[in-house]
Amino acid sequence: MSKNRMEVSGGLAGTVVFKPTDVIRIVPQGSFLNITAGTIQIIHNVSHYPKRIYFSYSGSSRELLSRIERTGFLDKDRCERDPEQEETINAIQRSGYFPIKKWPAIFVVGVWNLLILADITGIFGHESGRSGPLSFVDLSFLWTVCLLLLFSQKIRQILMKQEHSFAYIRSSLYFIVFVASMMLILSYGMLLT
Repeated sequence: MSKNRMEVSGGLAGTVVFKPTDVIRIVPQGSFLNITAGTIQIIHNVSHYPKRIYFSYSGSSRELLSRIERTGFLDKDRCERDPEQEETINAIQRSGYFPIKKWPAIFVVGVWNLLILADITGIFGHESGRSGPLSFVDLSFLWTVCLLLLFSQKIRQILMKQEHSFAYIRSSLYFIVFVASMMLILSYGMLLT
C-alpha cells in the first residue's frame, strides 16, 4: 500500500490492484459485536473486477480505514502520477483479479471434478457413494498441480497470467498441499482396508 497503489490479495481467490483514481470511496462495514474482523467495501470503477469488493481485517474497519488514509492513497488531489506504474496497474486490471489463466483453470477443475464424479458413482465397481480408488487419484492430481506450480517456473508460465505475482498465491498453494497430503494419507489408509 502506498499513496499511488493499493493491492488487496486473496491468495488463489485473486488480487485486486487500484490507483487512487480507481477508488470512488471506501466504506467501513463494521464488525458483528466486535467478534468478527472489521470489513471495508471498496467502491471502484474498474470494469474487470467484481463490483462488490470486501476486505476483512483483524482489527476494526475504522482502524483499517485510518491506516489507508495515512498513506495518502485517498487524497487524489495530492497524488503524484507515475505513468509507468499506472500502465502496470492498468495491465494487471485488464487481466482480471484471478491469477490463473482461464483454460488451464477450467482443465484442472474439470479433470478434478470428473475424477470425483467417477469415484462417487462407483464406475470402478466399488460401492456407489463411498470413496473408491479414484479418491486417491483426484487428490494426487490436485497435490501434483500445486507442487508443480510451487516449484516449476515453466508450469507457472503456462498456468499463471503474467501480470500476477506468484508471491500472492504461494501460501495458498502450500496450504492446499498440506491439506491434500493429510487427505492422501487418510485415503491411502482407507484403500488398504
